[in-house]
Order: sequence, then C-alpha cells, then structure tokens
Amino acid sequence: MIGFFRDNNILAHESMAVCYENNSDQVIAFERAGYLFIFNFNPFKSHSDYAISAPSGSYHLVIDSDAKDFGGFGRIDSETLYLSHEKDEKLLVYLPTLTCLVLAKE
Repeated sequence: MIGFFRDNNILAHESMAVCYENNSDQVIAFERAGYLFIFNFNPFKSHSDYAISAPSGSYHLVIDSDAKDFGGFGRIDSETLYLSHEKDEKLLVYLPTLTCLVLAKE
C-alpha cells in the first residue's frame, strides 16, 4: 500500500472525499486521486454485496489486501468488474474482515 501511494503520488492530491462510512459495520470508503479506497476494519464480520456510494461507471480492482500475495486468503476475484449505475450511484462489493480494496475507474 505504501508503494502504491508513493508510485501514484496519492498524497500530493489535496482533495479527498469520503464516499461512505458506517461506524457500526466499521466500513469507510473515500476517493482520492481518482481511486476509490474501501476499508473493512471489522475483525469479525465480512460483508457480501455491500453497497458503497461511487460515481457512476465501471471500476476494476487495483489492490486487494486479502490477496495471497499480501498474505491474505484470496477471497476476492481480481477479474471482477464493479459497476455503479447512474440511477443510484452505488456499487456492490464483497468485503472480507480486515481488508482494504482499491478500485480505479475504467
């Protein structure tokens, strides 16, 4: 994650928009530098088809902290295309416990 921030100069972008937060689920999502960061800090609960606010469009996975390369369990399909429709501007994601997903708009 640190390398991703450095390589993409994420911290140089001043604006950050919180797209979603739910304290009881321990989930937060924000947009910065054209990327959507989604965190599930819950150590006990994974979330299926979790709706996250996002501008309409298609998104692909850039970083999955649950990937086996990062010592995770590999529960997320890296080829999944996430769609946010104009009607409700929400995309549905699977959020395993204690994970971070970084999505980029197509």
